[in-house]
Amino acid sequence: MGTTLHARKEEGVSIHPTFSVSVIFGKRDEPVLVACARQLIEHISNCGSSRPLVLSLGLKDHSVVPP
Repeated sequence: MGTTLHARKEEGVSIHPTFSVSVIFGKRDEPVLVACARQLIEHISNCGSSRPLVLSLGLKDHSVVPP
């Protein structure tokens, strides 16, 4: 099932949007999962949606491979 995350766009007075990502269930010490969720909510938000996102990510390999 993976790790379940909640991502949303914070409403505020700043001209630059702020995004919040929190782990609901699963691995809390995996910054790659948080980065993936943040990228997804930023992309969705840039497409015009302001809805929050709940997703489950299960990555086989969490290591970062250099290009």
